Amino acid sequence: MTPQKKAKELLSKFRSHAQYWDCNNDAPVEKDQAAQCALICVQELIEITGSKYWYDVKKHISKYIK
Repeated sequence: MTPQKKAKELLSKFRSHAQYWDCNNDAPVEKDQAAQCALICVQELIEITGSKYWYDVKKHISKYIK
């Protein structure tokens, strides 16, 4: 699986668990929260493995954070 596809898969898995409501804009906000959760997991994998693959996944996930 490419790093980009893995990033999208992780974001999708976290999205349903990371949703909250933005009262200022009256809209659900989940993308940034899901990305933050995915980044925590990926960072743990980087620390354990040091794999370039996970660095690339992290780079793709970071694009989803405002």
